[in-house]
Amino acid sequence: MSTIFEVVYPELKSTYKLGNPKTKFSIWKSKIEFALFDLGIDYVLADPKPIEPTPDSPKSDLTRYQKWNRDDYKCRHVILGAMEDNHFYIFDQMHKLLKMKEVIL
Repeated sequence: MSTIFEVVYPELKSTYKLGNPKTKFSIWKSKIEFALFDLGIDYVLADPKPIEPTPDSPKSDLTRYQKWNRDDYKCRHVILGAMEDNHFYIFDQMHKLLKMKEVIL
């Protein structure tokens, strides 16, 4: 039996890529949400990034922080993979700029 992700994601990477003139954003968004839910990583879109734990923080805080970061990475790449190249480049660069801003500020 196939998972939702196995059925929907190949379609998102080909027929329904964001940026394709034939793709309706609302349908693309719904399919992305299904795929992320099926992978169990949809929470990173709604839950704020946990505060980076200190050496004195409980192990559970470190575990939660690491899991959120891994799932955020997966989520971002699932979304980027379902975009046309020009959109991919714009959003990938935006993410890098936001990371640089975090480091600088």
